[in-house]
Amino acid sequence: MALADMLEERGEELASVTFEDEIQGAASGGTLSTIILGIEGKTAKPSKSKFDPMYMLNDGVTSSNFRSKQASPLLLPIKQKDGTYLNPFLMSLVNFDAAKRSVALRNTGNSNLSFCEGTVHPDFKSSFVGNIGFMTGLVVLAVTPLRKLLMKMKKIPNPGEGPTLKQMERGFLRVTGRGIGNKGTEVRSCMYFDVDAGYRDTSRMLIESGLTLAKNSEKLTVGGGVYTPGFALGKVLLERLKASGTSFATKFTEVDGSKL
Repeated sequence: MALADMLEERGEELASVTFEDEIQGAASGGTLSTIILGIEGKTAKPSKSKFDPMYMLNDGVTSSNFRSKQASPLLLPIKQKDGTYLNPFLMSLVNFDAAKRSVALRNTGNSNLSFCEGTVHPDFKSSFVGNIGFMTGLVVLAVTPLRKLLMKMKKIPNPGEGPTLKQMERGFLRVTGRGIGNKGTEVRSCMYFDVDAGYRDTSRMLIESGLTLAKNSEKLTVGGGVYTPGFALGKVLLERLKASGTSFATKFTEVDGSKL
């Protein structure tokens, strides 16, 4: 949202966005159970229809002309121009749908968006080790006897179990965003959570979202409908998050060939 706003102020549309995630945390048993259901094919099957509800505008009839492309690494890492590597990140699939709906609702132009997200690694060695761990984790979850054995040994949490408070306090999440406009301008953002964002800070995000609706509704520009937090609560929620502990900053990286 912030990257799109910055570019819009310069008369550009957001054409591509890349998010580099640095994260320390642990998954809960419920999250792992959801992943297992997906691996075993027990989740809802994708519709064969070309209709995509993520593009539907609030009138329930019109479909946005704005289209988004998933460009995230799904199995193998992607090497970036600066020599770093982006490894697959499971949440990128969910985050892509949220971003796709946000930009479909807000965009009035005709540009398409390329969305890429993954965990960032400084070199090939750390990327390779990280990806081996990622693939091993998927195999462990997919092989039922092995998964049940590790659950019995308490190596994998069962539903209802998760990281301890101490583990959550030691966690963190840093998301560095790079947006490119349709005229070539590049903008950057950095969002940092100093505790586990998947559980400890998710509680704060939910509370601040509720407080935004309860106490700041006069600052919001939408009524009823199926929205994303970025589109419906936007800057108001962002300011509340910053005031309660989230660090956030943006900058232009290049303007007319000069770095700022």
